[in-house]
Amino acid sequence: MRSDFDCLIVGGMDAGRMVDVLQGNMPLLRNRLLVALMVDSTPEDRAKVIRAGYDDAMDVDGTGHAEATARVRAMWSRMKGRR
Repeated sequence: MRSDFDCLIVGGMDAGRMVDVLQGNMPLLRNRLLVALMVDSTPEDRAKVIRAGYDDAMDVDGTGHAEATARVRAMWSRMKGRR
């Protein structure tokens, strides 16, 4: 089966709305890498989106470009191996 996308990165400041995006589109997002890119988030905010189904959550101010890229590539590599 061909996929139009393998990874979805959702950005925002409101953890509740990010959870709503995920839950409202879950049929389309199964078997996809889901990353929340957050602004001004707390550890509780990041935990909330991960519990809701995101594979990872990063705060733009606390995560450097090299780290964010490495994390997404590592998760994507593991995900591709499970297909």
